[in-house]
Amino acid sequence: MLHKAFNQGGAFARLLTRRLLACPSSPEAPWRLVLYSDEVVPGNQLSHDNKRKLWVIYFSFLELGANALSNEDAWFCVFVKRSRDVNLLSAGMGQVFGAVIKLFFGAAGHDISSGGLYFQAPDGSPLRLFANLAMVLQDGGAHKSVWHCKGDAGTKFCMLCRNLYSEKSELTAEDGSKMLTCTLIHESDLDFATDDDIRGSVRRLADSRATDSKQMFEKRSQAVGFNHEPHGMLLDVELDAIVRPASHFCHDWMHAMFVHGAFHTMMYATLEALSEAGVRDIWEKLTGYIGLWTWPARVANSAVNDLFTQKRKIAAKRAKTFKCTASEGLSAYAVVAYFIQKVMLQSQVRTAACQAFVAMAEVVDLLVAVPLGCVTPERLRDAVRVFLQLVEAAGWRKLMHPKFHWLVHLPRQLAHFGCLPTCWVHERKHRMVKRYANEICNTSRFERSVLGELTSHHLAALSKPHLFDYEVGLVSPRPAHLKLAQLVEAELGVQGGNCLTSNEARVSGVATCSRGDVVLLRGATGRDIVAGQVWALVSYHDEPIAIVAVWALANMDKSTGTAEWREEQAPMLIPMSDVITPVTYTRCRAGIVRTLVPCQLRSGVGASA
Repeated sequence: MLHKAFNQGGAFARLLTRRLLACPSSPEAPWRLVLYSDEVVPGNQLSHDNKRKLWVIYFSFLELGANALSNEDAWFCVFVKRSRDVNLLSAGMGQVFGAVIKLFFGAAGHDISSGGLYFQAPDGSPLRLFANLAMVLQDGGAHKSVWHCKGDAGTKFCMLCRNLYSEKSELTAEDGSKMLTCTLIHESDLDFATDDDIRGSVRRLADSRATDSKQMFEKRSQAVGFNHEPHGMLLDVELDAIVRPASHFCHDWMHAMFVHGAFHTMMYATLEALSEAGVRDIWEKLTGYIGLWTWPARVANSAVNDLFTQKRKIAAKRAKTFKCTASEGLSAYAVVAYFIQKVMLQSQVRTAACQAFVAMAEVVDLLVAVPLGCVTPERLRDAVRVFLQLVEAAGWRKLMHPKFHWLVHLPRQLAHFGCLPTCWVHERKHRMVKRYANEICNTSRFERSVLGELTSHHLAALSKPHLFDYEVGLVSPRPAHLKLAQLVEAELGVQGGNCLTSNEARVSGVATCSRGDVVLLRGATGRDIVAGQVWALVSYHDEPIAIVAVWALANMDKSTGTAEWREEQAPMLIPMSDVITPVTYTRCRAGIVRTLVPCQLRSGVGASA
């Protein structure tokens, strides 16, 4: 697959060549292979017997970089199989995952750690890619299926901690599932397991299977935190030198925070605390307040505006947790945190609860900024520690389910891997799996058909010339209308150039903006930051330009991460590379616009003022 994608030319060939030249690969310094598996549910989501539900496995390489790894086309699908067939196997996905690893490193395929993969660059020079298994990135359910640990519902729910056990919680769920909480919550209290610890525990459990009674073995399994699976990965001696369970295990912070995660628990607990303290209309207040804010064009405002409606309130009361999608939570958390800081904390209503929610928002701020390379493990560790301490101070120890504990491991994993990939990209890639799985009528060759369609679609996408281009410029440009072209020429003092425009443009390797967005800009000194509203995005003689009404700073509040700007209507032509990122904003009073400022930029706002 990699050879075919490279030899056909196009975006992937250029990306791989560029990255191999920047990060040469050798047996002594191999690239890092990352594997991801998940269950995808096409067809009828509510069916009691969904025969199209299937498992998929994707792979990629960490050396491709954060930008590429956030693009679903940088992940290759290597396995598709219906769940009902996987469940018939001894050890299920554990055995499957081991077999897939052997395709890369074992007798079932070519060993890319010692033999490598050979590519020939367009200029004829040889390129070789060597790789070792470095990361297994999954959500909690997939980790449980692959490693056969007890998972979030087990007494010993974390296979990375030797002394962590769960206790009964005060949480309930609509489906009646058991919810557990942590006995230990701080990193200083934990005894982290090594690779040998985990493999030794699993093998001692296997040895006990022959001598223990059924009841004794169940208790031993519960204490160890693993299910005994004779054909699981950790009992496969062929994988002993390849698979390192503690070193390869990586949590996904998207699931930790925004998929029945810490955000949902904290949001509901905070709203309930405020209601009990006398703020009976807190849901209605937030509905009105959220409606005052405008998000960048890439965010669906209508979905965020509906988060605190009466219907959502009823659903949350029933489930005893806040109900929203991951993307809705990611869009709304910062605005809600600002409301709590400026209204609730200043009113001194349930101060401990409000401080805990604001601390959670700080953790999310840092996790979002990790791909920018500006967050150290120490800074993230401090933020997580403060958050967990404040949750405990708020009296919510019994609400801290296992996903709160996941946060303790994220700083260690950031230090180990140098990055924290998330599953946002995989959830987008699942849409393509569902697209083809839904339409296949002849299910006798279902998996082959799905994988064939996915592979063909993926190869076609990888051949596109600009798929992995992260240079500043217009997205899907078109000829500019006459008045816009004349305006640009008058400002530049030239004529006769080719003028293009678009509603969207890439302003950096990690950000895009759209016409009408409020954006943060690099100031005149290059060290300060100003704001403005994008009126148009153009390209003149292949030079990307943004037409922006630049605003003057009126006030900066670093404690809340916001800035206020005097709105002006005098547009300026600026290099598109001076646009940093679009931001969420509100018009707080006549002529003044308030914006949220990302954590990595707060020190630069108004620096020259």
